[in-house]
Amino acid sequence: MRRTPRFLLAAFTLSLAAPGLAKLRHRVPAFEPTDLDLEDPGTFELDTQYGAMFRDGEPDLRVFVPDFELDLGLTSRVELDVDGAVSLDRQTGRYTLAGDNLWTSVKLGFIAKKDPNDEKRAWALGAQLGPRLPTAPNAAGTGFGAVVLAARMDAPWHVIVNLGGVLEPRDRTETKRSLSALGGIDLDYDLDAQNRWSLLGELGAGYSFGPDPHDVHGTLGLDLQAVPWLDLSLVGFYGFIAGGDRVGLFLGINPSIATFNAPAN
Repeated sequence: MRRTPRFLLAAFTLSLAAPGLAKLRHRVPAFEPTDLDLEDPGTFELDTQYGAMFRDGEPDLRVFVPDFELDLGLTSRVELDVDGAVSLDRQTGRYTLAGDNLWTSVKLGFIAKKDPNDEKRAWALGAQLGPRLPTAPNAAGTGFGAVVLAARMDAPWHVIVNLGGVLEPRDRTETKRSLSALGGIDLDYDLDAQNRWSLLGELGAGYSFGPDPHDVHGTLGLDLQAVPWLDLSLVGFYGFIAGGDRVGLFLGINPSIATFNAPAN
């Protein structure tokens, strides 16, 4: 746990170095629907996924080392997120160090309404938005992403609807800029009363107005809360449309730690 900040710094440094080390055509990864589970104030969580993704075209294989997301709760309604990836991409038989554009964002909780007769039932509305920084191969300038999140919690079900769009930083190898409308559903189903085991699922889609292929994909996996501060997961990915990500498998390691005292609101 105490080595986590050093590990994140190393992964972030590799991601920033990727444009100088790789000469790859950047292909925007599939949209990952997210949840509206804001971290407690002062709590730091590092969500990492290690695995491989097979793709149509080149790079035809990406080995993630890792795909990462850093979440830091600032208040009960505001969370700071940093989302990126470091990978080894296979193109024409060679592996090259690369990375995705880095999304620095805030996740905001606007409304949360609990059922007065059952505290496990609730509605919530929020959003995630912020700039996308040019850490992918051949990227330049700054983009922006914004997603509206609507959640329904009714144990054992947790359902979050995502709707938004993303403008990626400019890709020097393309004449058109990457712009997509995004949508998806994030599902979490509790498998036991203690909520240690959960069934995870996603359905994501992206309609491209730029050079990237359209995207429709699904994921399915299991999550285990091994100890109160550590979750482990195994998730499979399948893409339904040719031209992008097609099949993947990922191991998730998600530690969290309380770092400082923060205000509740």
